[in-house]
Amino acid sequence: MKIERISDNQIRCTLNKEENEDNVEWFLNKHKDAKVEKIFLGNMDNFVYNADGSLTILPNEYMDGFYIAKIVKK
Repeated sequence: MKIERISDNQIRCTLNKEENEDNVEWFLNKHKDAKVEKIFLGNMDNFVYNADGSLTILPNEYMDGFYIAKIVKK
């Protein structure tokens, strides 16, 4: 699996669980000194705040779908 690093965030323009949540889980299992930090960007109809603190943005007429996980050192 490949992790794309953009600053301290994991940002992917896909909604596939295998490429998003599973990828972050794999990374966290390999790096015990890392964690997902909660993201809050406001309330929008297409924002889904996940239990682990990550954010799924569902596609709508204005934008594509995205998955965002802010990964930081503990």
